[in-house]
Amino acid sequence: MDCDRLLAQFYRIVEAVRSKDRPLPCWAEVLEITGQRSNEAVAGLDIVSDMISLTEQTDRLLRAAPLPAGVTFLWFGLCDVVIGDQDIEGYYVSGWSGTDPDEDRSLVYFPESRWLTSSVLNGIKDALRRVEKTALDAGKERPEDYHVLDYAVMFGAAAVLTKFAIQPLNARKIPVYVGFDSGDWALVNTPASTKNRVWPIVPMKRIDASSLNPRNC
Repeated sequence: MDCDRLLAQFYRIVEAVRSKDRPLPCWAEVLEITGQRSNEAVAGLDIVSDMISLTEQTDRLLRAAPLPAGVTFLWFGLCDVVIGDQDIEGYYVSGWSGTDPDEDRSLVYFPESRWLTSSVLNGIKDALRRVEKTALDAGKERPEDYHVLDYAVMFGAAAVLTKFAIQPLNARKIPVYVGFDSGDWALVNTPASTKNRVWPIVPMKRIDASSLNPRNC
């Protein structure tokens, strides 16, 4: 696994997601950064329909379980989930008080209905599973493309979907973070101005790529 390459893709994706104001150009840049434009299994996924679905799911969730006043940022988490014999991409929303997803935070919103279903994220999961099976059937290790899909593409898709799906529901402009549980994360929106408060965009404590551990859920 080329950790330096994956980290470079991660930082470029964060910059792209934060700088663009429309989902399709944003998703196109994620595909370009990760070299997936010609991979129909990924590039052919319907990001817009999934985004609309996630807005509806999140709206229902927030109506049924409103955010407490103490929530200062939202966390949309990614993790591996097994339901029966099916391995899917776990994707959920939670609310925290504090300013930093790594250190200065306290969980204040964690409803049972927090789980969201994303056809795009599960489509990426299916694609990387096929890449893995092809390699294993040939007696080889997981190829680099597997790690690109599992880390950079998965994060990029979740970042694009989350930023634009939550936008119409986030009137307060609460900071919105997307990340792998116990792994890398990033701020994907532009929060409302707050006095004497700095919102970190990406983890600052990592020193080098050797500490990359994106899928430790």
